[in-house]
Amino acid sequence: MEPGGNRVPRRSRSCPDFSGGHGWGAARRGFTLVELLIASFLAIIMAGFMFTVLSEQQRSAKRNDRLAEMQEQLRFATQQMARQIRMTGFGVSTEIAGSRFEGWKSMMMCDGCGEYNADADISIDGQSMGDSSDATGTDQLLILFRSPAREFKLDNHYYEQFPTSCLTSTLNAEPRVNLVSGDNEPLTLSSGEVISCFDESTMKGGTALAWTVNSDVVIGAFDPDADPDQYYVIPVLPNESAYFLARCGENIPYRMTCGSLKGGVAGFYLHNDTLWMDDDGDSVVATSPALSLAQAEPSNTNDIPLAHGVEDFQLAFCLPYDAPYDSTSEAAVAANLQDCLENPEDSERWLQPSTLISLPDALPYVRAVRLTLVVRGAMDRSGRALVSERPAVENHAPDDNNLSRRFPRMVQSMVVQLPNYRFQQGFSREFFE
Repeated sequence: MEPGGNRVPRRSRSCPDFSGGHGWGAARRGFTLVELLIASFLAIIMAGFMFTVLSEQQRSAKRNDRLAEMQEQLRFATQQMARQIRMTGFGVSTEIAGSRFEGWKSMMMCDGCGEYNADADISIDGQSMGDSSDATGTDQLLILFRSPAREFKLDNHYYEQFPTSCLTSTLNAEPRVNLVSGDNEPLTLSSGEVISCFDESTMKGGTALAWTVNSDVVIGAFDPDADPDQYYVIPVLPNESAYFLARCGENIPYRMTCGSLKGGVAGFYLHNDTLWMDDDGDSVVATSPALSLAQAEPSNTNDIPLAHGVEDFQLAFCLPYDAPYDSTSEAAVAANLQDCLENPEDSERWLQPSTLISLPDALPYVRAVRLTLVVRGAMDRSGRALVSERPAVENHAPDDNNLSRRFPRMVQSMVVQLPNYRFQQGFSREFFE
């Protein structure tokens, strides 16, 4: 109401226009059903694309992790085996007489007598992939050598003055000089430990003579101020077998370099999906006519696991020349070793274990060993990203194709030369120096 009493007209209060014109209704209009469907469809496509990318990245990361794990398994296993195999025959030549290793050779093998593990007892989505748990087909290898860190010498002056029967129950050792480190340190030999002695008087390789220590003894270190005629008595179990006596002779040779076989036994075999190393010979079932290693229960032995997921273990041996295998072939051995290294697929130079076993006279002339491992990665149950064919390696490929799938696999071969295997029967030491 204005001053003077005049009434002012009330403004009209019209409602907003929701008719679809250009009023408030047009500014607040929602999405149509078609627009919502299109937006949802695009969102699903983008989410699916992002899920696919992330899933593939995850599978790729898994594959890389498994490949890295397989490479690490292969590298560790081959390095450990190579380190041991290079020592083959050191201080024991080709054969041992005496002790529990009587008649053992410094290198023994079998062809296909070990377990063969390709997808044993595996089932995917209820479908069996086969069972090879009772199958055989892998190779086995056992080597012997004398521990360089546990060497000593028999008292050659004593045995030269006082010939001693090979049936002796004691050995006399000189004060010890560690030929490896150069430090003169005492050496403790334990009861039951096997020592191997090598005859240095002929300057040629031959059969090693071995004794079992009968009670604990310490061989003292060399002391320049001590009595030069001092020696240490080692109680041993007498070797009475005809085999030992035939190789020892009437009396013990007077120049004998000895050492412990503790830590000088290495056997390699496959049990379940694990490659094991037998480090004391307790898994040896048989040595003739061919080596046999077995481990019924891994927990019952102290064998060392080298690699898991191993599917196959195979061997080949370099024999760089043809028969006759006798001392006249020294030059051929030295000259033709390169043939094996340059021709790794030559079946006449690289022999399977079964062939080498059938040529016992050729065994001392082996110059290198080729190790082949097939390692299997962990399984992806979807079977999509990790499907692969099992490689046909040597003569151990599986017959059942179902046993060759569903796993990533890696194969590695390594050639290991035998520098210490030069002390062979009839091989002159000077020739290789």
